[in-house]
Amino acid sequence: MQFSDALQRDITATVRFALAEDIGSGDITAQLIPANHTATARIITRETAVICGVNWVNEVFQ
Repeated sequence: MQFSDALQRDITATVRFALAEDIGSGDITAQLIPANHTATARIITRETAVICGVNWVNEVFQ
């Protein structure tokens, strides 16, 4: 599924706003993680599931 450019701009703006609001003056716990550290994750479900907001999640972790 492809979204319009306008919707993608809205997603980007919303994620930036949310992260700025959440981090505020600094995330103390994030300072414990080395800057060059990378991580991966998998979502595992026991049942069939529907994942909503994938475009927002991708933007957050980009």
